[in-house]
Amino acid sequence: ASLAKAIKAAREARYDAAILDIDLQGQSVLPAAAIIAGRGIPFLFHTAYGEDLAGSGEFADVPLCSKPTDPDELVRVLHGLLNKG
Repeated sequence: ASLAKAIKAAREARYDAAILDIDLQGQSVLPAAAIIAGRGIPFLFHTAYGEDLAGSGEFADVPLCSKPTDPDELVRVLHGLLNKG
């Protein structure tokens, strides 16, 4: 719900994969994404803002699901992330 909570979860929580909304109450989730990437945890972006905010630079290879996303598509992308490697 907020960047501070996302950063705390990115640093401390245990999870197999993450779904990150790009915009958290007007703040970019990219700092939390960098922490998650550094931990080697797979994640995807789920956003209504399109590829411009996440689809370049260090996150160019991170899957992006544009809102509204079909739930089956979201599950398919998550499944793919969890089955890499």
